[in-house]
Amino acid sequence: MAVELNALRDQIDAVDKQMLELLAQRLALV
Repeated sequence: MAVELNALRDQIDAVDKQMLELLAQRLALV
């Protein structure tokens, strides 16, 4: 169970980083 939670957390971290990068690009365009 703990391993699954860690994997899920890693996926969420990766998505968060992608979202932050998209936000940064959008702000840079504006």
